[in-house]
Amino acid sequence: MIDFQLTPADENVLSTAHEQALIGQRYARYYDKHEDELEPEEFPEAKGCRIRSRWPKKDSTEAAARGFSIRW
Repeated sequence: MIDFQLTPADENVLSTAHEQALIGQRYARYYDKHEDELEPEEFPEAKGCRIRSRWPKKDSTEAAARGFSIRW
């Protein structure tokens, strides 16, 4: 039987994406009303951001272990 329950890692990704979407929505509304202002390089919420790239590094053997290759 197929198990459709999310793993804890999947739940973490979804909750983090939801948090970021709410933050992004707030800034999108603000800058939509204030089109003459430039957005900052980094928003205050991004300083403690725990998101990191899930892609392996260019010289990593992790890509081979996962069964795919990256062409540069």
